[in-house]
Amino acid sequence: MKLKSLLLFILVTLCALAYQAQANSVVDTALFDKSTVTPRQPDSKQIEEYKNNSDFNYEKSYERGESPLQRFLNWLGEKLFGTKLAKFTMQQQKAIQWIIIGLVVIGIVYFFMKNEVRTLWRRGNAGETGQSLRTDFIDLSASTSSLQSQLQKAIAAKNYKEAIRIYYTLTLKQLSSAGFITLTINKTNSQYLYELPTGAVKAPFKLLTFYFEYVFYGDFEATEALFKKAGETYLELTKSDKRLKANENRNS
Repeated sequence: MKLKSLLLFILVTLCALAYQAQANSVVDTALFDKSTVTPRQPDSKQIEEYKNNSDFNYEKSYERGESPLQRFLNWLGEKLFGTKLAKFTMQQQKAIQWIIIGLVVIGIVYFFMKNEVRTLWRRGNAGETGQSLRTDFIDLSASTSSLQSQLQKAIAAKNYKEAIRIYYTLTLKQLSSAGFITLTINKTNSQYLYELPTGAVKAPFKLLTFYFEYVFYGDFEATEALFKKAGETYLELTKSDKRLKANENRNS
C-alpha cells in the first residue's frame, strides 16, 4: 500500500515539473515599431494631372443611339409630315411598341374572322336555310333545246362550271315537266329536294344539287373529274323514271 502511494506521488510530481518546464520555455518574440511616423501628402500637381487625364474620367456620359422603333417613327414622320418626330423616352417607346403589336394582332384576327364568316355565309346559303336560286346561276326562261346547245358549247370549251350549271338547269326543267316539282325562282334547292318523293329520282337529284352548290355557292373549282361525275349523275337521273325518259327523248 505504501509502495502504491509512493509511485502515485512520484507520477504527480513529474507531471507538475514537466508543465512548469514547458511554461518557462515560452518566450515573447513580438517586435513593436516605436518609431515616429510622418504622414506623406500627395502631390497636388500630380493630382491635377490625373484629373485632366481622360483615361481616369469615370463619369463620361455616352449618348444612346436611336432604337429601331425611333428610326421607324422618324421615317414615318418624314413621310407624313416632312420632319422627324420628337424623341421618345424608353417608356414611351415600349408603350408605342405594344400598341403596334396590338394593332397587328387585331388586324390578323379581323382578317381571318372576316374570311371565315364569308366562307360560312356562302356555305350556309347552300344549306337547308339556303338562299333562293340566283337568276344569274339558273335561267329558267331558256328552252331545253337552247340549254342543250349551250351545254355542247360549254363542254367543247372545257367550261366545266358552266356545263354543271346547265346540267342542273336541265334537271329542274325536266323534273318540272314530269310533274315532280313546281318550278319557281324563289324556291331553294332544298325545297325542290323536299318536294321529290322518296324513290329512284331523289338520290341522283340530291347528288347533282351537291355538285352545283359545291361549285357556285362554295366557289370551289369545277374540275374535269367533277364535271364527269355531274354528267354521269344527270344521265342516271334521266333514266331513273319513265316520265323523265319520255321528256329526254322528246327534247333530244
